[in-house]
Amino acid sequence: MVKYEREKTLAAEKGGRKDYEMIPGLTIAFSIITLILALIFPIILAVWFCRRYQVKALAVVLGGLTFIVFQMIIRMPLLQAINNAFPSLVPTTNALGPLLLYSAYMAITAALFEEGGRFIFFKLFMKDRGDWQNAAAFGIGHGCAEAVLLVGVTYVFNIALMFMINSGRLNALPQQLQQPIDAVRMQFVQLPSYMFLITGIERLMTIPIHIALSILVVLGIVRKRQRYIWLAILIHFLLNFPLGYFSTLKYGLLVTYVFIGVFTAVSLVWIIKSRGLFNKKIF
Repeated sequence: MVKYEREKTLAAEKGGRKDYEMIPGLTIAFSIITLILALIFPIILAVWFCRRYQVKALAVVLGGLTFIVFQMIIRMPLLQAINNAFPSLVPTTNALGPLLLYSAYMAITAALFEEGGRFIFFKLFMKDRGDWQNAAAFGIGHGCAEAVLLVGVTYVFNIALMFMINSGRLNALPQQLQQPIDAVRMQFVQLPSYMFLITGIERLMTIPIHIALSILVVLGIVRKRQRYIWLAILIHFLLNFPLGYFSTLKYGLLVTYVFIGVFTAVSLVWIIKSRGLFNKKIF
């Protein structure tokens, strides 16, 4: 037995490989599914909707740019700068008071920037296209950009890295590069496989919410009813606000996805029902 282990070690060293725990196949499979849900499906949805409802791709592009500009370029760097300047804002424990305060801060900024961004971009570039089709396409662009940029692109690199790690192709890297690779591998190994699936499911669930909120904002613009825009901000806030608290619960993950699922179901109903509102004489 000792001789066998020694021969195995020598063979591994000769082949340039290390003995380590492989990334589970289920983790890789779930990661591929998430890649499909967060990268391929959004693109298919956008193309299908534009063809099915004869909408120009510009509405989808502008919806995506809304997310990129108001979230990735403005809000995220701004929050990072504020957190760096005032590190005490970020709670370091699960104490309810600081956690809820920080959750409210994150939720209200997300709601204001995203819904305000929808309002500004649609008013500036699409005010002459105030129909249901363009409103929905605008929301598809926003939701799909979020899914692709925050999850889809990340999982392209994740999956490539998983295959390279399991095949041993990274073992010949210098030690200073091997350490961060090992740290990433440990994350892939230690996280439950289902975590790599629910990320994609979450992105799938949030796209209808973005479509519904975009329709609500556009309806407010074409009907000149500011209360619709404020309602969209409120709904966005209510969606995000309790998520931080849910993460502290024993079954927080389940509660979180049931909670988001309720918003998704209501959004799907609103997307269908709202079409008739745009058919009325409202200009």
